[in-house]
Amino acid sequence: MRALYLGLCPNCGGTISDERLSSGNLCEKCLPEPLENPSAERIARALEESGNIKDWARVVKLEKKCREAEEKFLRATGFSVWSAQRSWIKRVLKKQSFSIVAPTGMGKSVFGTFASLLMALENKRSYILVPTTTLVTQTLRRIQDFAVRLNADVPIVAYHSSMNSREKHTALEKINSGQYSVLITSTQFLAKNFELLSNQRFHFVFVDDVDAFLKASKNVERVLTLIGFPDYILETAWELLNFRTQMARYLLDNQTDKKGGASGRSEKIEEIIKHIEYLEEKIENFKKTNETGLLVVASATAKAEGDRVRLLRELLGFEIGSGKSSLRNVVDTYVTIEHDILEQLSSIVSKLGKGGLIFVPVDQGTELAQEIAKHLNQKGVPAGVVVHSEKKDIERFEKGELDVLVGVATYYGLLVRGIDLPHIVRYVVFTGVPKFKFNVELERPDILKLMSVLEDLIDLLTGSEEKKAERYIEFLKGLASRERIHPKEALKLEEIANFIFKLFEKPDFIAKLGESKFLSVERNGNRLCVKIPDVRTYIQATGRASRLFVGGVTKGLSVIMLDDEKLLKGLTRHMRWYYPEFNLIPLADVDIGSLMHEIDTDRKRVRDIMESKVTEHTRDLVKSSLFIVESPNKARTIASFFGQPTRRKVGNVLTYEVTAGDKIITIVATGGHVVDLVTNEGYHGVLVTKKDGISRFYPVYDTIKRCRSCGYQFVDAQDPLVCPRCGAENIVNSADTLKALIELASEVDEVLIGTDPDIEGEKIAWDVANTLKPYAKTIKRTEFHEVTRHAIIKAINEAREISLPKVEAQLVRRIEDRWIGFGLSQKLWKTFKNNRLSTGRVQTPVLGWIIERYNKFLKEKVETVVVFLENGVKLSAELEPDFKPTLEDGEVFVSAVKLEERELQPPTPYITATLLRDASQIGFPADYAMNLAQDLFETGLITYIRTDSTHVSNVGVEIAKEYISEKHGIEYFFPRKWAGEGTHECIRPTRPIDAIKLQQLLQTKTLTTSQKLSPDHLKLYEMIFRRFIASQMTPTQVLFQEAVLSTKELTFEYKGYLQIIKHGWNLILPLNIPKVVKLYEGNQIKIASVKRWFSPKYQLFSQGDVVELMKERKIGRPSTYSKIVKVLLERLYVTETKKRGKLIPTELGVKVYDYVSKKFAQLVSEERTRQLEAEMDLVENGADYQAILNEIYLELKNMVESQGD
Repeated sequence: MRALYLGLCPNCGGTISDERLSSGNLCEKCLPEPLENPSAERIARALEESGNIKDWARVVKLEKKCREAEEKFLRATGFSVWSAQRSWIKRVLKKQSFSIVAPTGMGKSVFGTFASLLMALENKRSYILVPTTTLVTQTLRRIQDFAVRLNADVPIVAYHSSMNSREKHTALEKINSGQYSVLITSTQFLAKNFELLSNQRFHFVFVDDVDAFLKASKNVERVLTLIGFPDYILETAWELLNFRTQMARYLLDNQTDKKGGASGRSEKIEEIIKHIEYLEEKIENFKKTNETGLLVVASATAKAEGDRVRLLRELLGFEIGSGKSSLRNVVDTYVTIEHDILEQLSSIVSKLGKGGLIFVPVDQGTELAQEIAKHLNQKGVPAGVVVHSEKKDIERFEKGELDVLVGVATYYGLLVRGIDLPHIVRYVVFTGVPKFKFNVELERPDILKLMSVLEDLIDLLTGSEEKKAERYIEFLKGLASRERIHPKEALKLEEIANFIFKLFEKPDFIAKLGESKFLSVERNGNRLCVKIPDVRTYIQATGRASRLFVGGVTKGLSVIMLDDEKLLKGLTRHMRWYYPEFNLIPLADVDIGSLMHEIDTDRKRVRDIMESKVTEHTRDLVKSSLFIVESPNKARTIASFFGQPTRRKVGNVLTYEVTAGDKIITIVATGGHVVDLVTNEGYHGVLVTKKDGISRFYPVYDTIKRCRSCGYQFVDAQDPLVCPRCGAENIVNSADTLKALIELASEVDEVLIGTDPDIEGEKIAWDVANTLKPYAKTIKRTEFHEVTRHAIIKAINEAREISLPKVEAQLVRRIEDRWIGFGLSQKLWKTFKNNRLSTGRVQTPVLGWIIERYNKFLKEKVETVVVFLENGVKLSAELEPDFKPTLEDGEVFVSAVKLEERELQPPTPYITATLLRDASQIGFPADYAMNLAQDLFETGLITYIRTDSTHVSNVGVEIAKEYISEKHGIEYFFPRKWAGEGTHECIRPTRPIDAIKLQQLLQTKTLTTSQKLSPDHLKLYEMIFRRFIASQMTPTQVLFQEAVLSTKELTFEYKGYLQIIKHGWNLILPLNIPKVVKLYEGNQIKIASVKRWFSPKYQLFSQGDVVELMKERKIGRPSTYSKIVKVLLERLYVTETKKRGKLIPTELGVKVYDYVSKKFAQLVSEERTRQLEAEMDLVENGADYQAILNEIYLELKNMVESQGD
């Protein structure tokens, strides 16, 4: 046993140990003897025998109902329920509405049909809505077959257009009289015959194909009415949507500065908030007092847009996502075009075999496509051509009559977007880099072409032209997904085209075009033509060979026949904006045989699923997973990697559901720690026991509470639950978060906990895992150091067990912090009559440093003399006390000059301490800088920010290589690992995108982040980016000068570089030594002027200085550096000067430090703190944490209790 949790026993809600929870057991009161390998049923039987069953009855009841449903499913369908279907069944049994967006073959329709029948068996009415008559008849046959197998007499009515008049009349009569348990119709029937149904109520509605359902816009309101929502509640929901829109608008106008200050929320905002709360309460009260039906909507793809869809969020707690997956599993290759492209192409196709799509460049068009097809047919490769809307060859390709299809590489081409044959298409070949050709004089406005042109030209623009291009790109992106444009928008397109045409009239711009590394320029007579890589077409076309299916994303091969190196570089750059892991390799480096075997294995799986060859292996291809992180921003970022997620509200927790082929993943955030030490049990929240003379320590945890009114955070439970500080009842309790997590965990096959990769994150993972273990089958820990698609997928695939040594290390740190904090703080409260004071083992020495430096700043002065020479040289020196040299109107003599070539190495990449130090120099307080950095990490732009390691991973090296090669040339790239392999890495960018380009990509919405980034975010990102890139560049070689200059009374040293011999990292960061004037030995130089002043010998500390000192003196951790400084400021122990941000101790700070350092010197000394930090580090490597706790306990107990006041 390591800890006790209050209120977390799954049965009685009492206190339970981590040992009991982690083994899936209940507390000792409920189960005096723990069960081995306990199941819900075994626990229930034990509780029933003792007459002690309480909340566990709900758990076992759900398990029993689910098991019964699974047995019926097996009898009805003839095969076992799939993992995803089990999750959906559990949601229905728990009376939850939700959306399913998953690939074809996942079993959505079978689930919906079975769930409707399950409802009918309980005398509840269901309605199945499908898009077509064919599907109505198929669904009817399926449910009738299920009913026969279950020996169930269920009245079923279906209505479809292929019925004769008599059948239709009979069906309508039954519908009108309500003589049915299951109704099956098309969505069109609902729209046309709603009046016939409007007075009937349904317990369950299943919509199969959301897109067809939403074509009639009022179908959402119609279905909501059918499941029991009256008109006045629908009107309330509409009003709520309108007020949320107003709220968003006002918040945008009153954004808060993270540095602090007034909230900026106007009275109008407060008024809107109150009305939103009133409307939410009105809807919630209706749902509590009225039983409404369930709605489940399903689709393989979904384009759920418009306000009506948002009604589902307000009334049923879910939003429909998109089935469009952003996952791709393509091996991207290229091959240089040789003399005869047709012969080379036929050779490639003969090696790769059937199932290929060949794309010709748009400027060579249909003529080349037909020529290629003709040539391949002559070579014995059956090939067809797909152009315009001609589909006959696609049908022949699907039947196996053709091996390959040839088409044009254009975004809206039929072969690029209109073919979905995951079981057939194995590879794609491009007979040239996919491109746009922009003919300046002839071009007509085309949205995608204009957008692509501007995205590439923007790098060549500056000032107002650059800003205008950014606005144009943003406008074009808004139009790109629209089917129609307004006349005013068409005029805007003309304006954008004219803007581009005028650029091409400028000779200096044409010169820049010619120098571009990413686009090509050619002239046909006087006509200028610009060729630009078409990345969108490449993504769409290669996507034909890599499709999301049940079990994963099919592997595919792409081959680009290289006709233009600049365009290939441009394509690669664009691809890495969307897919940072994109890697283009020579085809010759690929083991074709092995790769095609993998590709064919995937195609066989897809065919088996399509042909309903379901096996036990197939059933296990898809798992349902709950992925838990700390931050909502991180949850949104991760969800975006898989496409547009389905959102669902479970209790107070918002979830994001995505499909990764082999997993249906529900992503959710805890909001940080969910439990903390209580204050009212044991020794400051820690139970101390003694057995056989050995002390043991067990922390006691309860859920964290926060007051919404005043922001105060507390742990100890009260009845009623009110804020101890302001008395408000508006309390957020993490117990509600845990309750939602329990609900979610009970639905899935596995729980993956992806909290931060440090001991705090490990402890959160441990707490969550303990809480969920009685309800979850499998719990694993995922660890990632950057929030990127590649890192997340890798972490999921390499999930591990929770590290108990890391957990124990956090236990020691938190307990030590509590004991010192409470033990000494209570002494402070009594002495200073102020219960807002605090102290700590690290906090005290840091405060001492600030006081010591301030005293030196006041007491130790030094006279400085600065001598300005007539040649521009500036010399300075500190003068000894009472020494007054005569310098005015004199000369200095250059007594020695030494010149040498030096190689200057770049600074190391950032770690937490150095980042905070440099951030303070640009005016960012430590806590503010950490908040900015945390946002950058959570939005996937930088790696993890709490680190002491300068190590650079191979991924980091490649990012630097790409950027340096592009911007400065490969000759400036000089890879460095800086430190050996370790748990953490340095703080670095996750993409080869500098701050200027990042701002462009964000402004134009080419990149989107889970939260809006401020100018300060970008400023910090630029610091991190430049520092990292510099660390991977060649040394800078300089001519260094060391000179000695003297007068009769003084000697000066004058050092610096004269010139740069060879550029290196100085191209991105300024050198850290000054540039100096050339001097010659023996010269005498006149003094132009002299200045003297007295100044402090020691400068005051900034926040960054203090953080760096903590790192240097080995007290504190990356996770606590900024917190320590923040606490000193919040407790008013120190203040900060306004202009320069220097730290000055207050009178209170000095008094508190004097009291603590004198009374408890040994306890809070810097040396003891450093020693204890080292001991606690050993715990992470397996040292006995209880022994260290015992040492701290005895030390603290003896010292605190022996001291008087």
